[in-house]
Amino acid sequence: MIFLFFLSSVWLSCKEQPTTHNLQPDTPTTDRGNRGGDLDNSSPLLQLQQYAENGDSQTLAYADSLLSNPDLAAYSSDILTMKVIYFGKQKKYKEAEALCDLIIKNDYTYLQAYLEKGWLLFEQNKPNEALKVFELATTVKNNFAEAYFWKGRCYQKLKQPDTAILEFKKALALDPGLEEARTELKSMGAIQ
Repeated sequence: MIFLFFLSSVWLSCKEQPTTHNLQPDTPTTDRGNRGGDLDNSSPLLQLQQYAENGDSQTLAYADSLLSNPDLAAYSSDILTMKVIYFGKQKKYKEAEALCDLIIKNDYTYLQAYLEKGWLLFEQNKPNEALKVFELATTVKNNFAEAYFWKGRCYQKLKQPDTAILEFKKALALDPGLEEARTELKSMGAIQ
């Protein structure tokens, strides 16, 4: 996710419509939400994303250097999100959650911050708290399929299968390509 050279409208639309790939937060990934869209491999933001997702110690210093660049001010939420990912990889949940709160405070429409915070809470086995975050995300954007999917996962952990099924069905209705929701519904016997 290198913002200096990034001109792709795919990246900008990522703020409103994060992709639904690799929705399991506890799964090691280099594609957690595919934030980079069609980024050029030489992009500083893509490099930052790779550092963050690999838990590389260079992440924080590199992110800070990008944040200090006035040409990248429009991408501050994206850069801070990479720091969130890094802190999550390091199991520094308080720091990661605090950054999510800062991002949301500065731009409540930045949906990726809600996903990241919800995932962090879910990873810590705090489904009630995670559910509140995903509910807030669906308040900000009522057709946010990923948030409905994660609400379903929270309800599963809370042993509320009927409500989980409803949330998975909402997610699938909003995004028929959301295979993770279809898989959960099949595993619960709600669809064939």
